Amino acid sequence: MQIVSVLVSNFRSFYEAKVFFNKNLNFIIGKNNIGKTNFIDLMNIVFSHNNFDFSDFNDPKKNIHGELILKLEDDEIGLFDDLFSPENKNQIVVDFIQNTPDDELVFQHKDTNIPVQRRRLNRINFIRYTSNRKSVKSNELTLSKRKFLLIPNLIDKYMEENKESNNKIKIDESLLDYVNKNISYIKSFKNNNVELQISDNEQENIKRIVKLADHNGIDFSELGYGVQFASMFTLELLDNLTRILKFNPKEKYIEKNNKKFLRVVVAIDEPELHLHPNMQRKLIKDICNILEGNDDDFNTLLKELFNIDALEGQLLVVTHSPNILSSNYQLICRAYKNNEGYTEFASGNKINFSPNEEKQLISEIDSFKEAMFADKVILCEGQTEQTALPIFAKTLGIDLIDNNTNIVVAHGIKNVNKFIKIFEKLMIPCWAILDNDDNNRYNRKYQEFKNVVFTEEKDFENECYEVMTLDEIINFYQEYNEFIIESKGELKTMWYSMLSANQQKKLREKSLKNFILELDNTEKRDLKLKAKDAFMRNNSLFKDKSTLTGELIAKNISNVPRCYQKILKEIVE
Repeated sequence: MQIVSVLVSNFRSFYEAKVFFNKNLNFIIGKNNIGKTNFIDLMNIVFSHNNFDFSDFNDPKKNIHGELILKLEDDEIGLFDDLFSPENKNQIVVDFIQNTPDDELVFQHKDTNIPVQRRRLNRINFIRYTSNRKSVKSNELTLSKRKFLLIPNLIDKYMEENKESNNKIKIDESLLDYVNKNISYIKSFKNNNVELQISDNEQENIKRIVKLADHNGIDFSELGYGVQFASMFTLELLDNLTRILKFNPKEKYIEKNNKKFLRVVVAIDEPELHLHPNMQRKLIKDICNILEGNDDDFNTLLKELFNIDALEGQLLVVTHSPNILSSNYQLICRAYKNNEGYTEFASGNKINFSPNEEKQLISEIDSFKEAMFADKVILCEGQTEQTALPIFAKTLGIDLIDNNTNIVVAHGIKNVNKFIKIFEKLMIPCWAILDNDDNNRYNRKYQEFKNVVFTEEKDFENECYEVMTLDEIINFYQEYNEFIIESKGELKTMWYSMLSANQQKKLREKSLKNFILELDNTEKRDLKLKAKDAFMRNNSLFKDKSTLTGELIAKNISNVPRCYQKILKEIVE
């Protein structure tokens, strides 16, 4: 069973909000304290035996109600008897409502108003995991009365299968081998050499016979948070599977091609906590492999513990980390505040492009994942502008970090419209600053967007040269000269080529700045024009170092060009 969409009204920060989900993987993103975790709480209540309490009602005078659209696989048709959507037998729309905190949460088929038994919704097998928890305590993984049951369950299973005639169990290497073989199917344990050991401390043995430790004997509870938290999802998942399959397991799994599969929906809240970027990406990859049935080691453990061959899962990930965000914008659900201050969601799978555009965008999105977490975005064509804009903002007294504004490179004007569409559909206010070469300001395809600003001159470099003083131009060239050692001779020759023979003689005797001080206004104006022409003739040289060029030009401008002032001031207004 797959959750297609969830609609809710009057729940906590939601006046009315609807999320559309993808079949396998979904990333729920948005600002802190906007309601992402609230939405996971909502689903946990709806798909469990809980009811809403007083604090869940946004307006206590109104009920909480909503709608679930669920997709059924062919083998699940009939799960809700003869209730399904008239237009699609593989889909059912279920309404839910709770009138007051004292009432029960009830469900009914939308098209017929026939009540839906709650236990049927439990077949969703909803599992929630949060990384916002304490680290593992000493011996928490080996005692039956603690939180994690994997190792106690394995020990129980081994003891049942190896009892001697006198009902005594011999604790020896064979027990350790059995448990360690099975826990090695958990990748984070295997990668960090974590294993079950018999303690060599006699007094400690009275308290506990065995412990989980790495190959150096360091207790699992004393290992780094990264190792612990990389393992906790798998441990809690196994605990939840134990709970789900404890009673009437045959009603929970489905059989296909002589194999048994359990379908689950897993919601994970901030899995990135305590993990470095590469470990974040690996954790999500490992979880996806488990829920897609592609982790052979985990499947071996499932078979041993539950006689299940694999899981089929839908994954919902609440995250603040661009490191684990997918390159596919269609997998993103973004929470945002509407004009009334209530939280709503924008779903990437509702953004439509042609197949070719879609393929291109997915290949480009890695470059602006961080912008998915921004309040505002400025699009520019290239790296020169991307480097210059933060410096322009600082010159104007504008802090882009305080305004949670990201600058994104579109890698050419041809991508601008598509990028704008993605940001607008995900409800991220977007501005674009574009070069006016080829008279782009008169191109209709850019006029449909209200926040597009064009340079008054041909491009960034020409725009900046118009407002730079001769001293600022000279400072730019000198700083550029210091960075680009291989071009020193070329740039020096360029300066002499601008001067008369008499001026060249004077320049040889003085520094460039002192030489400029002796020029009159007419000579300075003439030299500035020549410097601009020389810059444009050497444009390919500077374009090769576009990041450096943008930074040095911006640093040496006291009067920010009007087009860049306009877009930066609009951001803060």
